[in-house]
Amino acid sequence: MSDEQAGSFLREYNNYTLQILNIHESVPGHYTQLVYANRSPSIIKSIQRNTAMIEGWAVYTEQMMLEEGYGDFRPELWLMYAKWHLRVVTNTILDYRIHDEAYRYS
Repeated sequence: MSDEQAGSFLREYNNYTLQILNIHESVPGHYTQLVYANRSPSIIKSIQRNTAMIEGWAVYTEQMMLEEGYGDFRPELWLMYAKWHLRVVTNTILDYRIHDEAYRYS
């Protein structure tokens, strides 16, 4: 990476963003959800995962943790959450268009 690219990357993945990412990916996000999903008595649920549920749970936990006081309601965390949430919404719209609209017009 050039110095400019490295600086941009480090600004994007700052201390506040990494906290939101940690909630999303580990506890209580993906890691926690998958631990409990693997305990399901249904072999089908253990093998065929519901990716919408997995991602939805992780996104939900970001907001829930902040609303419950993680980070003492610091505005920097809420700003980074809002920025990442815009990405989630954009990805959802793109996924819908790719999967539904491509199917409809093929």
